[in-house]
Amino acid sequence: MIPHTQTIFVNDPRGIPGDCMRTAVASLMDLPTEAVPHFVLFDAPGAWFQVFTLWLRGRGLTIRPMRGEDVDQPCLAIGMSPRDVEHVVVWGPNGMIHDPHPSRDGIEPRQFWALVPTNLLDRSTDA
Repeated sequence: MIPHTQTIFVNDPRGIPGDCMRTAVASLMDLPTEAVPHFVLFDAPGAWFQVFTLWLRGRGLTIRPMRGEDVDQPCLAIGMSPRDVEHVVVWGPNGMIHDPHPSRDGIEPRQFWALVPTNLLDRSTDA
């Protein structure tokens, strides 16, 4: 994993949404931040998630939602930060691995998403 630091924050004077999501994805996938779209710029209801899943599909990946107690690999965790904003970090079986915010304060996680090869998810639903 390459730990990156986000460069755009919630209160950006240009009105651009923070880029913790793309920074966490880039970190998790060992990519430069610039290689990952700033998904939340697609602000129509549900649009950013659709763009995110299509981008993942183009890389042979999909999202596998997990419960916190089932986290068995590095994944994305979504939750509330101490700054009282929704935030995304990289999480693992033993807790937070990397917070892309410069404070590194972490989150109170409530959702966990593993990025897995599409064929693995397909096989797990065949059972």
